[in-house]
Amino acid sequence: MIRRSRRAFLRHALAGGLVVAGAAGPLQALAAGAGASPTHNPPFRIHLVLPGVEGKQEEAFRYYLLEHGVKAEFTVDSTGDDPGRLPAIVARLKADPPDLIYTTGTPTTLGIAGRYDDPDDGRFIRDIPIVFTTVADPVAAGILPSLDSGARNITGSGHLAPLQHQLSTILTYRPVRTIGVLYNPAEPNAVLTVQQLEPLANAQGIRLLKSAVPLDASGRPRPETVSGLIADLARKGAELLYIGPDTFVASRAGPAVTQAALDNRLPSFSAVEATMRLQPGALLGLVSSETDQGLAAGYKAEQILVQGRHPATLPSHPLARHSLLVNVPVASALGSYPPMEIITLADFVTR
Repeated sequence: MIRRSRRAFLRHALAGGLVVAGAAGPLQALAAGAGASPTHNPPFRIHLVLPGVEGKQEEAFRYYLLEHGVKAEFTVDSTGDDPGRLPAIVARLKADPPDLIYTTGTPTTLGIAGRYDDPDDGRFIRDIPIVFTTVADPVAAGILPSLDSGARNITGSGHLAPLQHQLSTILTYRPVRTIGVLYNPAEPNAVLTVQQLEPLANAQGIRLLKSAVPLDASGRPRPETVSGLIADLARKGAELLYIGPDTFVASRAGPAVTQAALDNRLPSFSAVEATMRLQPGALLGLVSSETDQGLAAGYKAEQILVQGRHPATLPSHPLARHSLLVNVPVASALGSYPPMEIITLADFVTR
């Protein structure tokens, strides 16, 4: 009875548009040129602040603006996964303010904009429009007091599928009673996700085995510890590895994480698309498209730059469309093939 209700819940979520695999969403239609804005001259100056190199989000962001006739000059700053570089970036932005700042990830966004309740003491940008992407929960992270209106200079879109729906997806694929989770304790969104996931898992009778990646003297996670930590989770009885919206675990250390999971015959679930596309990748994921995230940011940038909207007037609700992905080579390697309920709904990663 419990398992049937979980499957029914997943079907209900999919039918309601929460998970639509393979369908073209409204953002794709917008990017195709519908309602294109007039070209502006001189070009707007947009400064991208990223934790690493540009990815699909940034490609889609630039594409949206180009297709809508929004002329822009782009400058890119990367922290190299070192939040300690953010104060210097803030200083440069204050010295030569662009028309708009684009940020990727919770740590980067917090380092540029600060929390909504932080004092205005000059450490953060408070007078330049900011559009964020790849932020799991902007309210829980303190970036915004509300998704409807932040009453400040920042807006964006959350990308994480609801945790309850992630759990339902996992249990539909494979009933488990113990889930291991590896996370970076220095990353606020990673810590928040674990804190929110644990009571939901416990309510389903699932034990959550938590493993924090050790930090070095500068406060950065140590990649060389990943394999041992995952092996330890497997020894302690984890039946599945949960990979959350964690910049270190899901991206920087993603190949090592998924390889270690495979080495320990541990199926893995990812909440972010990038980890599903790695070689090797996670087995299963309920994810928001990185392309959709970039297009959403482009739309909001256009509203601010061209239409003159204040960021506080643009809600920051999560993207409504998520995709269910299954990595076929990983399923084959583990001998863990999806049930029919998953097959009929999923997109398949084949490389």
